[in-house]
Amino acid sequence: MSSICAAIQNVQSLLHIEMCRRSIWKDSVFQGLYIIPILGRVLAMCRQNKDELGETNTELELFRLAAVLYISALRTPFGVDTISTEPLYASKLHDILISHSLVGEISTLVLVWVLSVAFASNCDTDRKHYFGRVLVDLLMTLDIATYPRLKESLTAVVWDENLLVTQSQCLQALLILE
Repeated sequence: MSSICAAIQNVQSLLHIEMCRRSIWKDSVFQGLYIIPILGRVLAMCRQNKDELGETNTELELFRLAAVLYISALRTPFGVDTISTEPLYASKLHDILISHSLVGEISTLVLVWVLSVAFASNCDTDRKHYFGRVLVDLLMTLDIATYPRLKESLTAVVWDENLLVTQSQCLQALLILE
């Protein structure tokens, strides 16, 4: 998981550099050369009973599905149609969340990130409500009541508020409503 997060952070840094030089969103080759390889790595992540870092099957699969949604959000400004695939991955993520007891199975930091990415994704209303409710409950348990505190948790995994403006606003609105 950490190598995927590092790769995403590197691409995000490169995006910021390139955005200062040119209109990067018109360069479809950029996302093909830099973002698609990360997506390929995420999709090819193997499930194991437990890896050398102690990540469980469930944690790895939840991370993998949320990473696909996160990468989809990064690809959208390039004009890539991710709207048709995001509900599929959000649905799979939802199914895992409701079928597993996550206590002790997944780190809290990863779970906050997974739920935040899922809530901010393009998914149907019922799933969005579910992700939002579970996220708010978790944040209350962790005493995270403001967006800046949530953002600290998200950036500890991977998050770029400047690239994910809509998703960040979605999370801000969720915390304001609660």
